[in-house]
Amino acid sequence: MGFETNVDLDIAICLYFFHFIQNHKRNKINSMFIKKIIPILSLFALINTMCLLFMENVLYFNYYFIVVVNTMLFFMAIYGYVRFLKMDKKILFLGCGKMGSILLANLVEISKIKPRQIAVIKNNCDKAIFSNEKSWHDDLLIINDSNDLPSDYCANIIFICVKPQDAILATSKLLNRKITGENTIFISILAGKTINFLEEIFKQFVVEPKIVRTMPNLPIQHGKGIFAYKMNKNLQQNDIIYLESIFSGFGELLLLENEDLFNVVTAIFGSGPAYIFLLQEILVNIATKNGIKEEQAVRLVNHLFFGSSLMVEKYIADDAKLNLQSLIELREQVTSKKGTTESAIAILTQDNQLNNIFIEAIDSAIARSKSLSS
Repeated sequence: MGFETNVDLDIAICLYFFHFIQNHKRNKINSMFIKKIIPILSLFALINTMCLLFMENVLYFNYYFIVVVNTMLFFMAIYGYVRFLKMDKKILFLGCGKMGSILLANLVEISKIKPRQIAVIKNNCDKAIFSNEKSWHDDLLIINDSNDLPSDYCANIIFICVKPQDAILATSKLLNRKITGENTIFISILAGKTINFLEEIFKQFVVEPKIVRTMPNLPIQHGKGIFAYKMNKNLQQNDIIYLESIFSGFGELLLLENEDLFNVVTAIFGSGPAYIFLLQEILVNIATKNGIKEEQAVRLVNHLFFGSSLMVEKYIADDAKLNLQSLIELREQVTSKKGTTESAIAILTQDNQLNNIFIEAIDSAIARSKSLSS
């Protein structure tokens, strides 16, 4: 195959591919067809590039040009595949309280899910989702129960965002007709409710339900949170690719191998923002008692934590420094010999009192998390 033909074919395929993606909905092209086309395109790009290694009498400029074109084709295929996976997914929120509304807003504003793809069964939940009216709210389908959904509605993903103690009653009352299919994915944020518990609930709708247990913390509303999750064995690779593409907008993802770790993750990282706010509260109180105005104290304490966090982030940018020793080194950089910081640190670390208080507090939170599972 000549150079000109090679380039022309690559460009033609690129243009056709994007035309294909953009018109998928309008032309109602079978999804299995596109799942076959995209891997073929990717393979073609790689093989085509490898063949260049054996081409003779090709100018260096031409050689590098065609390598760039093929590389673009490969990454366009991957990008298009992810875009395809996001197309027209029907997402249903069962309940939408504080955390549910944060997840919903994140999906729309950060993960760029279209609001018209989302339906919300309110179930008398709080009004958090409507507390700050946004333009995309009008495009959501807000309903009272599943009977209000279109007759042919089938959810691709259902977020379970009711209170843990209401899980069984809510699913039986609100999912009171067939709105699920064999490929429906159930994503739970129910604290303490195990995958086995969730499988038993959703087996009444699907023989082998696809379950994702999650633990998000509140900072996900800014795309800077921690999102821990574990999937059951029924999810397929294309399910995982799609979910991780939308989960990535939440912040740091943590895929748990051991489900028991949810108790620890919940106690430290789920509750963690409250510990940070409490420490900030203590520092603000101390600052105001020593003459600093409250408004200034709040602003300064906030910058203290924000700036310190940035220092950690930059320091551990090298994976080799991603360890506890790095935090010790940062602390020692601030702690001058016989200085004010050393004097304060000596009190805080005396007889491991602060460390022991945190251990006792976290252990209590872990125990509470375990009790919710029973």
